[in-house]
Amino acid sequence: MKKATVLLAVVAVVAWAGAAYSDVCNFNVPSGAWVDDSNWDTHAPNAGDTAYISGDRTATIGPGESAVCDKLYLGDDGWDKTSGNIIITGGSLTTSTNVESFLGNHYHKATITQDGGIVVFGGRVRTAICNDETLPFTYNLNGGSLTIASLRNGGFNGGPNSRTYFNQTGGSADIGNIEHGHGNLYLNISGGTFASRAIRMNSSGSVFHVIGSDAVIKLDGYWHSAWGNRLIIAGTMKFDINAAGDDVTDITMENQTGYDTDKAVFEAGSILDMDLLGAAPAPGTEFLLITAPDGIVDNGLTLSSEDVGTWEIVMTETTLSVKYIPEPATLVLLGVGSCLVLLRRKK
Repeated sequence: MKKATVLLAVVAVVAWAGAAYSDVCNFNVPSGAWVDDSNWDTHAPNAGDTAYISGDRTATIGPGESAVCDKLYLGDDGWDKTSGNIIITGGSLTTSTNVESFLGNHYHKATITQDGGIVVFGGRVRTAICNDETLPFTYNLNGGSLTIASLRNGGFNGGPNSRTYFNQTGGSADIGNIEHGHGNLYLNISGGTFASRAIRMNSSGSVFHVIGSDAVIKLDGYWHSAWGNRLIIAGTMKFDINAAGDDVTDITMENQTGYDTDKAVFEAGSILDMDLLGAAPAPGTEFLLITAPDGIVDNGLTLSSEDVGTWEIVMTETTLSVKYIPEPATLVLLGVGSCLVLLRRKK
């Protein structure tokens, strides 16, 4: 009986060890298919394995291919400023837990380009933890669908020069919540649909940069926690007016379940920074930036110093807009330009 009990115990331990064991898989070719075992030092990752892509290498995922791993690291554990890259044209990529770009105590950049397929990051995606603007984390979404449980921008050595770029021209993005720490987060939405359940800036030194035109960023989920409010700005929120001078990407908060409030909160010391990318708008033009059905809480939002006299904040109970009011000197120049046009026409 004792022998049988011991044998069963050994079998159980072996089974547990086998189930708990996972491989570390390093991508070891300059460019190649993720699913090809020969492109990794061990084998193509399984669902419980950890995947590393570094050394300026690029893993590709195409139609009909299914790529999986538990954790994904882009950039290796060194100081050589190399990148890890993924190109997705179809198929699927699924991670069970975290995705990390090794940009913190080490110096690397990472780029993921998705033209199609389905990508699901089941855990936290942590980006831009290096205070170096030449080493950004970039996600280019041109098609397909992207789901991220949580995106954390900044941390560790993150600082004013760290950069995370999310560029979307198509497809759909659903990000559970965005926690923005040190550094710069750029959302460049010019197409497709983008939704997040919460955006929170934790640092007065951080910059949340909204770029693009004729697109809407939606905060429209059911996510609920101690945060309560779902758009909290503690640093600088930066909006770009498009090259034609007539449009801006705005943020709309839509509560689909009634489980959370749709408030936007601007903390004391928060800054609104407006950038013109080309032609100046007509004087008096107003641009809607944020719609928050359950209210906007203003604890001290101000314009950046260079925008004072050029823009005016227009705030209602539920909306934040800006009005273009160029300073007198600018108006004089516009007037002189108009007169010169008229004189040329008369001649």
